Amino acid sequence: MFGSVMLEVAIGLAFIYILLSLLCSSLNEVIAVFFNLRSKNLLTALNQLLTNEAKPAENSAAATLISKVTSHPFISALKQPPVRFFGKQRDEKVPNYIPPHAFAVTLLDTIGARGGDGKMKTVSSIRSLINKEENEHLKRSLLPLLDNAGDDLEKIQSNIEAWFDTSMDRASGWYRRQSQMIILLVATVVVTSMNIDTIHIAHALWHDYGVRTVLVAQAEQLAKSDKDVLTKDQDYKKVVEKIEGLSLPLGWDSESVIKFRQNREDAKGDRESRLWAALVKITGLLITILVISISAPFWFDLLNKLVDLLSVVKRPSSVAGSPGSEGNAQKPPLAE
Repeated sequence: MFGSVMLEVAIGLAFIYILLSLLCSSLNEVIAVFFNLRSKNLLTALNQLLTNEAKPAENSAAATLISKVTSHPFISALKQPPVRFFGKQRDEKVPNYIPPHAFAVTLLDTIGARGGDGKMKTVSSIRSLINKEENEHLKRSLLPLLDNAGDDLEKIQSNIEAWFDTSMDRASGWYRRQSQMIILLVATVVVTSMNIDTIHIAHALWHDYGVRTVLVAQAEQLAKSDKDVLTKDQDYKKVVEKIEGLSLPLGWDSESVIKFRQNREDAKGDRESRLWAALVKITGLLITILVISISAPFWFDLLNKLVDLLSVVKRPSSVAGSPGSEGNAQKPPLAE
């Protein structure tokens, strides 16, 4: 019994963490769209790839090169329509994603390696065009790719695609780290504003059988779902509604404030007790901030393992009266 209660509390916490992680991810997505973070990250990656500068100086040869690449029809066609936020139109300079093939064709067009009919020029002509480039970084980058291709024109393009792919892998790493920092900040705001204290919630789940049972039932239902449900449920408003419907001790309402003050008054004469109460509160909030910064899929996998373990723990107690025969639990007599 003691073990099953501990598991139920752990399942309840994992379920809460999933919802909160989804909330943070949803808010992170809103922030990314509002500030065009993906587009800006890709533009920085292009600058580094083609000019070895995070932001080339205006009217420089490097800036002109970037402008030609980003304004190419193959690239501009990938941009999303302008979005209006608070009455202002926000437009992205580059799309959120560029396929390697589109980039390779765009770059070859930019340096003049393709004729008006779309066919590649000769290797010697392409080498001559690259040597004439004002951008030394681009020249040093493209010549080895050309040497590696030999006389194979198709391999020149495939080498450029591979070169671009490698750069985009690094850019993805930059974006992931940036997103993780944003999610951590979002988690801090969400947890402190909603008073989501892991220690307090665990205590409530341990002592409140009703809330614990409801949470475990919802968690078991979620565990039966496919993992893709986590990516489909990205509307932060719906996630907030689910969290508010859990009947958990969340928020800085009057009852929470009164209880906190009462605890301080009870420990008024004991400075160590006051410090301990504050430390426990801060620790509970910090635990929540850190754990919900982890992606929801991690907690989903852990939830499935805990649910499976709970079913194993409860199985012996559900079998009675007939040893050796699973599922034939003795039914209690009907009340007359």
